[in-house]
Amino acid sequence: MFKTIKIIILSIFISVTFFSSAAFSAFSARSAAVSWEQNTETDLKGYNVYMGTTSKTYGQPVFVDKTKTSHVFERLKRGTTYYFTVTAIDTSGNESLFSEEVLKTIPRIFIRRR
Repeated sequence: MFKTIKIIILSIFISVTFFSSAAFSAFSARSAAVSWEQNTETDLKGYNVYMGTTSKTYGQPVFVDKTKTSHVFERLKRGTTYYFTVTAIDTSGNESLFSEEVLKTIPRIFIRRR
């Protein structure tokens, strides 16, 4: 029998962290951290975090253990918009509905000649 999983993802937000070093800044500008509120169901196994470059069309998910509430995608392509969503997985393998979709555009870097 299929069990409905309630996902308690109140919000997903995307953040980019910048460091003082130029090398770290260039790398982190191509990253997106997806975070969500923890699901409190007792049979929670973990979360699937999905990413794609078209709205509502995602690649294979990244599984995140139930003890974590975030995942960082790195080495994203400049000038590309990425779409993210999260689902909860229970210990029987049932998957919840997708959370609200969020997006992040990785900025292009333009070098000005002097």
